[in-house]
Formats: sequence, structure tokens, C-alpha cells
Amino acid sequence: MKKYDKIVFVSTDDTAGSPIADGIMRKLSVGRELIIASRGMIVLFQEPINPIVIDVAERRGVTLGHRMTTAFSEDDIGDRNLILTMTEKQRDMIYETYEDAINVYTIQEFLGAEGDVEIPFGGGEEEYKEYFERINILVRLVAEKLFTEEKEEKDN
Repeated sequence: MKKYDKIVFVSTDDTAGSPIADGIMRKLSVGRELIIASRGMIVLFQEPINPIVIDVAERRGVTLGHRMTTAFSEDDIGDRNLILTMTEKQRDMIYETYEDAINVYTIQEFLGAEGDVEIPFGGGEEEYKEYFERINILVRLVAEKLFTEEKEEKDN
């Protein structure tokens, strides 16, 4: 039995990091019963994700489409949900705001490492390419960890 039914990637405003992670994980989890979502901690109104992010992702085979930003909410919390934030500040904000919060980690922390995945605010295409590649590596490691754990549980 798998441990999580839903993975929620969280960034500050849901315009770059979390949509990238969402798109990559969707691609990696095709054929699996796994809900993937992208959320922002501060989303005052819906808006399109960063067009540079869409372009960089699509050039690397990850389709983000015409997605609009979505705010993180109580509905994203559950004992079968894994919540992965880009920064410690976002993780801490979830724990401070939602008393029922569970399974909330920074993406680095979930992988046994430290540090934040900071968005290159004001950066150009090159900075966003590097940002995409960093998230790509991390999400692939998350998928490997989750899918290996799932396989091991099935084998036992």
C-alpha cells in the first residue's frame, strides 16, 4: 500500500517553483494513482504562472499549459498527503497557520538534505533554466524515493 495519495508542491506565489515541480512529477508518475498539485502560500487572486517558466519547462518536455495560480488551503492537508515546500519559511508558515498540518517538509528536507530552493526573482532565462534543472533533479529524487518505498511495501 502506498504511503501518499496526493503530493502538494508549495512555493510562495505558485508562479514558478511549485508549478515546475508539479509538471515534472506529473510526467514521472504517469500511470500511477497519485494526485499532484501546485499551490502558493500567498495568492491573493488567480494569475497565470510566469511565462519564462512555461517556456523553459516546455523546452525541456514539461508542459505547464495555461495554468492559473492556486492558494494553499486546509483542503491540501491530510494524513495521506505529502506537502513539499521550496523553503523552510513556507514549511513553517504551514505549520503555524494550520494546526492539523502533517507530512510537511521542504523538498530538500524530505530528501535528507538542508537548504532552500530560492526562486531567481528578477532573473532572466538563464537563471530560470538553472532553477528548472535544480528542481528537476530534486523532484526526480523525490519520485525515486516514493516509488522505491511503494515497491518495497508491495514486495513485503
